[in-house]
Amino acid sequence: MLLSRWLTGRAWLLFAGLLGFGLPVGWSAIRAGVGPTPLLPDVIVWADRARHLLYGWTLDRREQPGRVLLRLTTAIPNQGAGPMELVGGETHPDGTQDVYQRIYNDDGTYADVLAGVFVHHPEHNHIHFEGYAVYRLRAVTDEGGVGDVVAEGDKVSFCLIDVLVYDRRLPGFPRTAQYRTCNATRQGVSVGWADVYEKSLPDQWIDVTDVPNGQYWLEVEVDPENRLLESDETNNVTRISIVLRK
Repeated sequence: MLLSRWLTGRAWLLFAGLLGFGLPVGWSAIRAGVGPTPLLPDVIVWADRARHLLYGWTLDRREQPGRVLLRLTTAIPNQGAGPMELVGGETHPDGTQDVYQRIYNDDGTYADVLAGVFVHHPEHNHIHFEGYAVYRLRAVTDEGGVGDVVAEGDKVSFCLIDVLVYDRRLPGFPRTAQYRTCNATRQGVSVGWADVYEKSLPDQWIDVTDVPNGQYWLEVEVDPENRLLESDETNNVTRISIVLRK
């Protein structure tokens, strides 16, 4: 359906419900407490000193001469009940591609919910989840709270795979990585695993050239446009305190 291309995530569920058709996974029945239960993912941002995740930031003066880039490594684990899986759909003449979130149920069935229409990259042969994360530097208020954004990186496109074990104690954790490569049809993060984007990769930075030295909050938000369906939508932001000395 052409109209579905313009509706994503919960907006599509609401719209479909109002029209009385096409609710994935029997969402009306689920709300009533009957039928299969969706095993929703829950993606967060992982900050870990020992693994240099978010804490291992560095200043880069080489990539763009005359500019200072704060580079950071981002790890996004899935601590939900089911995998965060994306599947590629139809590609369109304008260079876009439909990307769906595949939601599994406890009875082994699944449903695909439109997550968005993204730019198709045929030369890479895989889906890029555009705007999967965003990086910000925020001021520290006089009371030590979180202030205004003073610098922000571009929204980062991710290609999701299982890279690092996050928590093997979670129910549904697979002992081996299930998403080893990302391609044009399927990618994701298993329960208890994390996708990791190293600070050396493109777009893994915030330009801090014009930011004065001092103390700031370094903040990462996953799924900032709320395209994904998760069991918890309130835990997508992580921030750490840093001291900037250029």
